[in-house]
Amino acid sequence: MGKFWYGLLLLATGVVASAAELASIADEVKGGVPVPQVVHQARDNGWQPVQVLQALTDANVDLVKAVQTISREWHDCDATYAVAGAGTRMAPLRADEIAAAIATLRSCQCDAKSLWAKTRINRRLRPEIHRVLVKVGDVCSCAAAGIEATVEAAPKQAENVIEAVITAKNAPDNTADSFGEVGVLPEPGQWVSPENPAIRSRDSNLVRKPELCRGDTNERDDFDPAEQWQAMPLADLDSLGQHQAQCRDKSENNKGKDSEDEDRQRPSGLILSQYYEGPGHNQALEFYNPTDEAIRLSDDPYDAEIYFHGYAVPGEVLHLKGVVPARSTFVVVNALAADPRLKAKANQLIFGLNFAGADAVVLKNRLDWNNCDCAITAVAATLRATTGSDSTSSATAEKSSDDKTDDAWLLRLKQHYAHGDTPALVVDSAGELLVDTASDETASDDTASKKSANPSPPALHQGTWRRKPVVCFGDRLELDPFVPATQWQVEPELHIADLGQHRLDACPETPQELLLSEMVIGENKNQAMEIFNATQEPVDFNRDRYVLEIYRDADLQPDQVVELTGQVPAGAAFVVANQDADETILDKANQRVAGIRLDGSYSVVLRRVVAPAYQACFAEVADWLRKDPDPQYLSYIPVLVVDPFIGPQSGDDPRDGDHGGDLASPN
Repeated sequence: MGKFWYGLLLLATGVVASAAELASIADEVKGGVPVPQVVHQARDNGWQPVQVLQALTDANVDLVKAVQTISREWHDCDATYAVAGAGTRMAPLRADEIAAAIATLRSCQCDAKSLWAKTRINRRLRPEIHRVLVKVGDVCSCAAAGIEATVEAAPKQAENVIEAVITAKNAPDNTADSFGEVGVLPEPGQWVSPENPAIRSRDSNLVRKPELCRGDTNERDDFDPAEQWQAMPLADLDSLGQHQAQCRDKSENNKGKDSEDEDRQRPSGLILSQYYEGPGHNQALEFYNPTDEAIRLSDDPYDAEIYFHGYAVPGEVLHLKGVVPARSTFVVVNALAADPRLKAKANQLIFGLNFAGADAVVLKNRLDWNNCDCAITAVAATLRATTGSDSTSSATAEKSSDDKTDDAWLLRLKQHYAHGDTPALVVDSAGELLVDTASDETASDDTASKKSANPSPPALHQGTWRRKPVVCFGDRLELDPFVPATQWQVEPELHIADLGQHRLDACPETPQELLLSEMVIGENKNQAMEIFNATQEPVDFNRDRYVLEIYRDADLQPDQVVELTGQVPAGAAFVVANQDADETILDKANQRVAGIRLDGSYSVVLRRVVAPAYQACFAEVADWLRKDPDPQYLSYIPVLVVDPFIGPQSGDDPRDGDHGGDLASPN
């Protein structure tokens, strides 16, 4: 975080601590004092939350862990807003982790009768403050405050923030395996075996005993690491990714009642097989599939939850993505790890893998997403968010200097969710869609006139467009300003030799979605689009439904929608081409489409159709925006019947008792 923002936040939150006082917190943490105890003492001593955050990060405490600990200790909305915004400015790409960690807290003291942001009279808020989707209950208030702060600090992360909060607020109950004891802070600051002190959780390399083929499904029972784990030298990384268990098939145990040892040797689903907690950010978890069938994590999803220092709510929720072959391993490594040998072992790199000492790790599967209350609240908070704090935009800075909010941001986000009848999430885009101000009643005349006076977005002109190899993640905001040079290499001539051969440079985090990687825009019908599978698992378009939208002539609706068919292996490219293109292009095509034309288009958008589950919340939001109800607080949560291919049915009254939509209490 820059000194400018840090100074403003300290002035806004209270007394500025001296350098010596900041150093004292760092010394206590480095000396082994538990982080919750340090934060509690700092609050008693009159420190302000942003000051404590700076001191903790100076002591190398993980940013998300520090934000959650401070929010839990202060448990009020102003502190949550301040520390979430400060943390997001330190690490904008971790905005979703910060918002999710706050959303899991249940001790926040906010006014349950009104939106928290409405009570902040010292901030200028847009009139749309009243246009919210639900009333915010006390269980959701800090979530809304944290999300609003993170989106204001990093508006381009809005989509990721929304998804992360939906996931965090709807965690599964089925535990597959665990390490440590959730809700307990061990006295020595780490998990240590009383019988064998060498088996410990700090600065350790622990391997699951090979006779164990079933996980510890009770994350709240007494935990002695020596019962199921054995120690390996910390410098020994050869064992990571090489676990082998001695599992017996259930059919072998058919004589009377099975013993406990026999039961432990029966294979179950994915288990935690190695725990590597090295210095700094060198952390890794190894998971083992003891069964005789591959586990495809998109079909049989697993989450790894990290519970920070004795908390009963997760601070990080890691989504495992990929395929775990039968009798094989899957290694997840902290994306910030400094040891290249560790990263070389990774099947998945992720920023959220941060655990140390007293933290607990819980593996959960068979996700069951039901409640959307706080998820929709999160969207409401996002709809109110502004880009006034995004100092990277000169246009935004000029608007902020006039003390005006960015109305276009609200319009873009509303149009994003209101688009179409099929609940689908934007995966990537190239180009820029226009904002429909004419159909939005909240748009001012001044905004509309500015929009009409602005030049049209840049067209996707003829030539070869290649995604830069350093671009690892798609542009999920299809309505934001498009500057080709930031992510694309554009050549005026057609070069198709590399079509279908895209490669990425080393990404800081393992990508989990498809990516638009190349566009061939030639004369006549020589048009092609390349899509790269940057994930760790194959994508079958007959099962995982994706659509490609092409917008021409600055239209607000797509000129053409292509439903992708076929398969694309992990790490491979998939080419969609005009069926009448030259043979040199058709030879590289995986799918041929009649009439596909990219020249003259303003945008290409890749969307993934969502299935009923937690993502149905997005469909409910889209339905609300299309119906445009009276701009007052809604006193009930919409519970709609959703089909992933046709969207929510507007004829279903969410208050109907048969649909489980009884009116909620206005408080």
